[in-house]
Amino acid sequence: MRFVGALIVYVIVFAACVAFISQQPDLSRGRHVVQLNYDWNKANTYQWKPTAHANYWYMSLDKFPELRTKMKIKTVPTIIVIDNGREVKRYEAELATMRIGVPQNEIIK
Repeated sequence: MRFVGALIVYVIVFAACVAFISQQPDLSRGRHVVQLNYDWNKANTYQWKPTAHANYWYMSLDKFPELRTKMKIKTVPTIIVIDNGREVKRYEAELATMRIGVPQNEIIK
């Protein structure tokens, strides 16, 4: 009986952790760099160098398909700079190559 009780607690804690991890980040405060891409296109993911000036988020459109419409994604990868909940800059991959070039110094200004 103790085993069943412990197992139930474990399942509840595990489910709460999964729900927390799968949530989208709060972009309403601070400066954020959000990269949106599909898992099949990971080879073209922009390699971001960490900085103290912005939080970096990678959002899989496979995991969060509603973001494609909500954030008006036309090509992947797309990088959006958000400052206090407002989009301030957008970088989109070239359709021919699906590659993206982002001058990092522009993002952290």
